[in-house]
Amino acid sequence: MDHWFQMEQLATAQDPMLEGYTTLGFLAGQTERIRLGLLVTGVTYRHPGLLAKIVTTLDVLSAPRPLQQPHPPILVGGSGEKKTLRLVAQYADACNLFATGPQEVARKLDVLAGHCDAVGRDPAAIRRTVLGGPDPIGDPDGFLAAMAGYAAVGIEHVQVMPTGPDPVGYVRGLGERIVLRLARLGPA
Repeated sequence: MDHWFQMEQLATAQDPMLEGYTTLGFLAGQTERIRLGLLVTGVTYRHPGLLAKIVTTLDVLSAPRPLQQPHPPILVGGSGEKKTLRLVAQYADACNLFATGPQEVARKLDVLAGHCDAVGRDPAAIRRTVLGGPDPIGDPDGFLAAMAGYAAVGIEHVQVMPTGPDPVGYVRGLGERIVLRLARLGPA
């Protein structure tokens, strides 16, 4: 995550809160097959030129090659109907909404489509993602049922965050019990 300070609802202030782009630079040196990125980047506390240099440096140094064209994908996270979704329509390659239920997400996607119409953009050109949902490890069937509902309204990708003290075990559990079943839902 791109936060300066620890998010108290996730961990204590004494727990590490790694800087996102430094962490991605480390990961880029460790892998050749994973797509790297932060869910969102706070653009209010970095000079835009510095942020562009950080992101393009990461793009040059990481796998897979070639460099992403025409630029690294821009994902805008948030559900604000007047400003955020309008910015998605104008500038983003992807949007990330909170998993507040398929009906509410469908409504937000309709708002986004209206903003796309206003700027002359095809809403299908924007990748649609959600953050959250039921616990995929604690309730795999409930998670997959919820994701089927999101897929039905046009969500293509889901973001989840490790919970508990073992993030590696969490990711391993996703790989062993969730990923293949999730892929069977179709393009979502």
